[in-house]
Amino acid sequence: YVYTGSSSTSATTYWDTTGAKVSGLANVSVASANTSTTIDSFSSSTYRSAKYLVQVTNGANYQVQEVLVITDGTTATAVTYGIVQTNGNLGVVTATQSGSTCSLKFIAANATNNVRITKDYLLV
Repeated sequence: YVYTGSSSTSATTYWDTTGAKVSGLANVSVASANTSTTIDSFSSSTYRSAKYLVQVTNGANYQVQEVLVITDGTTATAVTYGIVQTNGNLGVVTATQSGSTCSLKFIAANATNNVRITKDYLLV
């Protein structure tokens, strides 16, 4: 297990008994359709780029995709690839830059989604 936190800790990553790396990050609830919801953010002063695996659940419908994000400190750009869906599009992922914060956002096609991510950052 890998833990984070200063006053209370939580497991953010662990390896199961088969050797698979598992994200322990909490779901982000996306309640409204067609509304941009931040699902992660990082300091563009510290990190230049990120790679995400984004899983979306809406009832019995599922979607997973990989997303690459890069920022020059002024503009954030995202590309999504490897999209797999069980019953149509559940939404899209975008990136925005505000000050020194780069944000990954999800815009849901329907209401009541749960989004879970894994993430890797690369330093400036």
